[in-house]
Amino acid sequence: MRIGLVTCLRLPEPDPDHPLLIEALTRRGHKPILIPWDGPDQRYDTDVNLLRSPWNYYEASEAFLSWIERIASRRPLINPPEVIRWNIHKHYLAVLQQRSVPIVPTKWFSREEHVDLAALMQESAWDRVVIKPAISAASFRTRSFGQGEVIEAQKFVSQLVAERDVLVQKYMDGFADPGERSLIWIAGEWTHAVRKRPRFDCQIERVEADSPPQPLEIRLAEAAIESQKHRLTYGRVDVIADERGRHLVSEVELIEPSLFFTHGPAHALERLIDRIETF
Repeated sequence: MRIGLVTCLRLPEPDPDHPLLIEALTRRGHKPILIPWDGPDQRYDTDVNLLRSPWNYYEASEAFLSWIERIASRRPLINPPEVIRWNIHKHYLAVLQQRSVPIVPTKWFSREEHVDLAALMQESAWDRVVIKPAISAASFRTRSFGQGEVIEAQKFVSQLVAERDVLVQKYMDGFADPGERSLIWIAGEWTHAVRKRPRFDCQIERVEADSPPQPLEIRLAEAAIESQKHRLTYGRVDVIADERGRHLVSEVELIEPSLFFTHGPAHALERLIDRIETF
């Protein structure tokens, strides 16, 4: 098979999954073809296309969604456009909350909406917050502020919301220690999990191998992806424990997540390729 790997012209950071994926596809007799979504709009000679590292899509999300529709009209796209549309804006967290899926405490603000951060923190009893764009990747313009930084935080959130939709979330102490858990889902199986430390704008991601997904985590992660599950080939759900030990969803990554193959069992990557071969 000729398998298109969707990326971008200039990666903002290296993709650690890329070498392993290229080697495994080639070993199994496939031809991987890199397709930059922001490159010349041409018809690539592929049988199926796999979204892997289009990590600048947030810079032009509407153009990205239009490109997704065009390429999916020519060849099967993994994951498909309807999943991308659902997951691209972090309003999906509000949808999960409405479905009684526990999430990190979050407030959503539309572009140009007024945000009184001091009042929000006082009313919510949040000592520290995370502020991020509603459409983002690689921690783009994501920062954390404590009670003593409210003036700086207000300036930051006001600048951000003037340009785009914004989320303000409670900073969970568990982000720093022990870190959030990323659960990897491939073709119907939660194959492995990693531990991640907090990452903010311009910082390097810190990841380490961790124990396999646990039953309580799996039940939560299953609930988070339930509405999209039958369309998925891969996905990642990030979970964090609150001060009472209750597991919460912090992110659901179904577009172009790192799948951390270097930190997981060999069968995770093989399982992905097995699924691709069915298209």
